[in-house]
Amino acid sequence: MNNLKSHLFETNAVKVCHGDKPFWLTSGKISAYFINTHFVYR
Repeated sequence: MNNLKSHLFETNAVKVCHGDKPFWLTSGKISAYFINTHFVYR
């Protein structure tokens, strides 16, 4: 499981924001994390 988590972060499939810079989602909402689904499926 740790290997999977490492790959998700190394490929930028999952990103966690800094405390003062949240991600703006396309819905207009803010989020503390971002999941790029293009990089999740292989």
